[in-house]
Amino acid sequence: MAENDNNVRPIVVKRPKKVEGGHHGGSWKVAYADFVTAMMALFLLLWILETTDFESKKAIADHFQNPSAVQGPGGASTSLIDMGGAMDAPRGEGGEVQERNPQEEPSPTEESEQKQSLADLMARMQEKIQQDESLREFEDQIVMEIDEDGLRVQVIDQSDRPMFTAGGDRLRYYARDILEALGRTLSRVPFKLVVSGHTDATPYSGSKEDYTNWELSSDRANAARRALLDGGLPETHIERVTGLAASELYNHRYPLDPSNRRVSVLVTPREVQSRRLEEPEGESFLDDIGSGMLDGGSADGQSGVVKRDNTPAQGDEGASQGGSGESGSRTGAESEAATRGDEEFDPEELDRRLRRALQ
Repeated sequence: MAENDNNVRPIVVKRPKKVEGGHHGGSWKVAYADFVTAMMALFLLLWILETTDFESKKAIADHFQNPSAVQGPGGASTSLIDMGGAMDAPRGEGGEVQERNPQEEPSPTEESEQKQSLADLMARMQEKIQQDESLREFEDQIVMEIDEDGLRVQVIDQSDRPMFTAGGDRLRYYARDILEALGRTLSRVPFKLVVSGHTDATPYSGSKEDYTNWELSSDRANAARRALLDGGLPETHIERVTGLAASELYNHRYPLDPSNRRVSVLVTPREVQSRRLEEPEGESFLDDIGSGMLDGGSADGQSGVVKRDNTPAQGDEGASQGGSGESGSRTGAESEAATRGDEEFDPEELDRRLRRALQ
């Protein structure tokens, strides 16, 4: 009996243990949060690009391409955040700060009245644009601003709506409507106007011989003048009509931009006009020129011809004829004078001495 008990094998019962799932880490949550954030940023960027106009996109791109650029010495920064910026005081020879004559500038009250009258005029013109359906359609092509010279109204080109025929001075019907409406509004104000024509930096490639962007901008300015007169503007209101080609670009970063092709109408107060015509006290600057104040030569008091000691180098003449393709070459009279040697008319030197004499 005992032997049988020893031969019996024990029965082993194996019960599997139920193991619960282990604790997982939270790294997947971080990855998922990053994915959701990236998708939100993507769709937010797409929405902003869809609702932002072309000019704003261009300004943002310009800012990131050159964020430290400024518009001249002491000028305002081109940053998206307006950091202000004060203009440097005018300096004369030797770096000394020039003192302005109080009699040459209007009093604070007169200046305030001038700015207020120009602001009222700009408000009336903006109201006129909103009331006229034919003008409201082209509101984005009319730019108005008040600067130190007066109220500047500019009618700019767009790639799909040019003001003039290609390479010509014939106004499109909508540009004529804008200028005629502008002439009707300005006919009731006692201000003088300066009409300027501008082009972009694309050289003139038409069929006219010896015809450049200077002639084209002048012809377009005269076409704008005629449209202003057709709108009722008295001819006595126009002080000057000029063609500036691409010398004063509206968009300096993009010389070929269509907005550089424009017509500018400057409304100047009488005080600004009188200051332009005033001659400085003391000796006339013409007397200074006649007494031989020009550097590097002498002046003939009777003929006004500048006599230089040395003949100009050929490189100087070539450099003066270079420049931008739009500005053209020197006029025939200047080129002929440059080849004389002992008698040369130097317009840049004359302009520099005139400015110095006027200071």
